[in-house]
Amino acid sequence: GDQSVAEAQDIYSARSFHGNPLVGHGYRYVISSRSSNKIYYKCASFRKGCRARGIYDVVGDKYSFIKYHNHAKL
Repeated sequence: GDQSVAEAQDIYSARSFHGNPLVGHGYRYVISSRSSNKIYYKCASFRKGCRARGIYDVVGDKYSFIKYHNHAKL
């Protein structure tokens, strides 16, 4: 389904030393890869075993998040 305004406001980009991580629902994501119409993110805690992922559809301007985090929010 479509995102509510509250859900969309809970997702933003934050500038950091290493680039612009995505912060969504209290978790930080880093860019994993890009295609012409999608940006793929992985949880910033992926080195600690977190498998959570995010996908941004550039054309549809929508985010989707998959898998669960195995750690607390920021």
